[in-house]
Amino acid sequence: MLTLLTPLLKGMDHTDPGIKGMILAVPVAANVGGIGTPIGTPPNAIAFRYLTAEYAMSFGDWILFAIPMATILIFISWTLLRKVYPTGIHAIHLEIDSEFEQRKEAFIVYGTTAATILLWVTASRHGINSYTAALLPVVVFSLCGIITTEDIKQINWDVLAIAV
Repeated sequence: MLTLLTPLLKGMDHTDPGIKGMILAVPVAANVGGIGTPIGTPPNAIAFRYLTAEYAMSFGDWILFAIPMATILIFISWTLLRKVYPTGIHAIHLEIDSEFEQRKEAFIVYGTTAATILLWVTASRHGINSYTAALLPVVVFSLCGIITTEDIKQINWDVLAIAV
């Protein structure tokens, strides 16, 4: 995500303390925002695995519980970063010259991602647990040649094995 900041930072005054705040905002938002879903961070996936019996929670239940909390924490984090690293910049002008990817592979990724999210959120209706649904992209992308054996080898299976 820090790479996405590069075009923004390029045209800014490098002595402005607000730049530090923008750079710190990326990991802070990733960590705080990761609270919002069971797959947002590895500890969430591990905790989600052990929420059973009377403490059982579906993917959708987690989101309903955690998104409001994550939203409040993001706002608090944003407020603190702005206070600690005030900026003199009032507006940033950025032009992004890109287009919506329209190759066949892109539509496979879009559709598979949507189907996976739908399966996660509606797990209580169809009985497919979130761990099984999470394998859908791996299977579809492998069969379609979007990912290779080398890509699969780079997945951190240790974290996933603990969660399952």
